[in-house]
Amino acid sequence: MKIKEIEPILLTHKEKGSATWASSMIIVRLTTDNGMVGYGEAVPTLRIISVYNAIKQVAKGYIGKEVEEVEKNYHEWYKQDFYLPRSFESVTALSAVDIASWDVIG
Repeated sequence: MKIKEIEPILLTHKEKGSATWASSMIIVRLTTDNGMVGYGEAVPTLRIISVYNAIKQVAKGYIGKEVEEVEKNYHEWYKQDFYLPRSFESVTALSAVDIASWDVIG
């Protein structure tokens, strides 16, 4: 199964007196070429927009890859993400895509 689409979905709840970092999360929806869907979660703390954008960048490198090749896909991305391979944003984005991949695989 090849990865067809990876979509970050921002969920936020603003309530008076609530902490922004505790009220936001990003769900990642991964869709394969045969229509299977998996979901992952990214907890962005105060870096909501940068994590959201990192997921969109990771998606570019994962589209067309075999969903079952989780570790290979990670290493391929690691080579592409040369400048920030261990940044909070990149690691959080990769984790969310990893979770979504495993959700599809079962």
